[in-house]
Amino acid sequence: MAGTRKNLLIAGSHRSGSTYLGSVLRRSGKYWYLHEPCNRRFGMAKVRHSFPYAAIDDPTEYNPVIDELVRGVPAYKSFNFSAARREKLRPYMSNISGQLRHAAYGMFLKHLWPMLVKDPIASFAADYVWKQFDFDVIVLIRHPAAFYQSIRRRNWSFDFRNFLQQDQLMARHLSDYREMMTRDLSKVEEISLLWGCIYKVLADFHAEADGAWIWLRHEDLCLDPMGEISAIMDRLDIPMSRRVEAYIRKTTGGDTADARGDRLHDLVRNSEDVAYSWRRKIGRDELQRIRDITMPVAGKYYTDAEWAID
Repeated sequence: MAGTRKNLLIAGSHRSGSTYLGSVLRRSGKYWYLHEPCNRRFGMAKVRHSFPYAAIDDPTEYNPVIDELVRGVPAYKSFNFSAARREKLRPYMSNISGQLRHAAYGMFLKHLWPMLVKDPIASFAADYVWKQFDFDVIVLIRHPAAFYQSIRRRNWSFDFRNFLQQDQLMARHLSDYREMMTRDLSKVEEISLLWGCIYKVLADFHAEADGAWIWLRHEDLCLDPMGEISAIMDRLDIPMSRRVEAYIRKTTGGDTADARGDRLHDLVRNSEDVAYSWRRKIGRDELQRIRDITMPVAGKYYTDAEWAID
């Protein structure tokens, strides 16, 4: 019942395993699952930046948005039928599904289950929901080189105006990165800077949380999925069910590290090989540039040996 367990946010960078972990935990039957309500494409209508920042002692425009997420039924973006005809349907189906699931939760189910918010884009609100609403928080972190390889494979880009236009975020956490954000960056620099910004903010939160949050490296999840997920479930006081155990075994024993076809999320893969498959795909010069940019934060979580290319 909702009264015996806290709401949960799964945060971290995108491409860090949050979708997989969310899919495992939702199968425990202990949460009502909400998928990326802060996603700018299909989530809540008032979210106009990727990684919206909320702070308990210096409110931003996103404090009331996050309050709506937790306490009520937020307005979602309108379904764009013409765009749905031109593009892939997935984000638009997520829009409809998200609205229906969130509405059902807000109107009927919030007294029966706590919410599980799987949303890396909500990472910069993690400190706020922890302090204001007593959420449990899990942060997934992935090696910067692996993050780079995954984003490059998708050919995604990032507009740093999403950060620069959020004054409190820049002043409190990202002032050291401001000048680099305004440069004409190469792809490796852009992706590395994005990783550095995301985890600089989360590392600042981490220091203040002082052990209250669960931090999980993507590599450790890949190398020992059953052990790591069992430890998380113990921490959350969730019993390991046969259903969850069977799902973990099914989804971590694939025959390849690579996603099949053009799938955004392929949850049936060889998890052990996924952990360091980037070593076969990144050149030494690229790796050195990634390390130069991310090391001020990455050095807290990855050793020199974990940067080696065989």
